[in-house]
Amino acid sequence: MAASAPDLHHFEVFARVLEEKSVSKAARALGLAQPTVSGHLASLEKALGVQLFNRVQGEILPTKEGRLVYRYARDLLRLRGEALGAVEAMRGISAGLLEAGGSNIPGAYLLPGAIRSFLEGRPGVRVTLRVGDSKEILDAVAGGDLDLGVVGSRPPKGSPLLARPLAGDRLLLAVGKGHPWAGREKVSLSELPEGSYLVRERGSGSREKVEEVLAEAGLPPERLVPLAELGSNEAVKQAVVTGLGFSFLSSLSIAHEMECGLLRCPVLEGSGGPIVLERPFVLVTDRRRASSPLRREFEKHLLAPSRAEGLSPSPSRA
Repeated sequence: MAASAPDLHHFEVFARVLEEKSVSKAARALGLAQPTVSGHLASLEKALGVQLFNRVQGEILPTKEGRLVYRYARDLLRLRGEALGAVEAMRGISAGLLEAGGSNIPGAYLLPGAIRSFLEGRPGVRVTLRVGDSKEILDAVAGGDLDLGVVGSRPPKGSPLLARPLAGDRLLLAVGKGHPWAGREKVSLSELPEGSYLVRERGSGSREKVEEVLAEAGLPPERLVPLAELGSNEAVKQAVVTGLGFSFLSSLSIAHEMECGLLRCPVLEGSGGPIVLERPFVLVTDRRRASSPLRREFEKHLLAPSRAEGLSPSPSRA
C-alpha cells in the first residue's frame, strides 16, 4: 500500500528543522516534543520515498532532494499565509507581517518614514526592513526572502522581478570644504582622473549609475581608478567630509552636510554641458509569486502620487 500523502504540517516541521539545522532546536521553536518532530520527518521521507537529510558532525544538512523539497515547502507555507491574509483582508487589513528591503539610500532615507506612516492605524501589522546593496536586495526578493524591495538599479534582463518607478534621486559630485575644488562652480569631466576618487563597493546601484553616465559622457570606468572602495554610503560621505577625496553622493543623503557647509557640490561639466546624474528608485516584486493583501496595500502606499512627489529630491545644490 502506498504511503499516505504528507500534510502541510509535515512540510512546516521539515522547513524549520532545515533552518535550525537541528531537530532539538526546531522542536523547541515549534513547541513540540523532539520525538514528535522526528516522527514528522520520518513520515515525510516515507511519503516522498527519498532521504531529505544527512547528519554531519551533529548538524542536520539537506540532501539534494531535501533542498528541492524545501523550496516547495517554503512556497506552500507562504501560500498558506497569503490565504489567511486574504481572508483577513475581507475584514480589513489589521494584522500580518511584511518583510521589506531597501538598498542603502532608500533603506535609510525613504522607507523608514513610509513604514511609519503605513503603520498608523494598523496596530496588528509588523514591517521588517533589511538594508543592503541593490544586488543583495534584488536577490532576496527573487529568492522569496523579502516581499518587496526598493533599490537604485533595475533588475537584470530576463529577471522574474517586476520593477516600477517610485521616486527620483540625483547623484552630485561632492567634495569636502577644504578640497581644492570646493570653491569652484564647475569641474571638468577630464579633471576627474587627476583627483582621489572614493566609491562604493561593486553591487551598489549608485556606483553602477555613475559608471554608466560617465562612460556615456566619454570617461570609461578603467580611466577613473578609485583611491578606495568603501562598504556604505555613510562611510563614503564621511571620507569626503574629512577631505580624503571626491565622490558622487545622493542629494538625499547629504542635505544636512551641504546646509552646514561641510560638503560642496560643484557642477560636473562635460563637452556638451553639465552632466546630470539622475536615477529612479524602483519598487521591485517577484511576478512569480501571488501578492498578499498586506503587500498590495503597502505598494499602494508607496506608489501614491503625493508620496512619490514628496520623495523626489530638490534640484537645489545649495
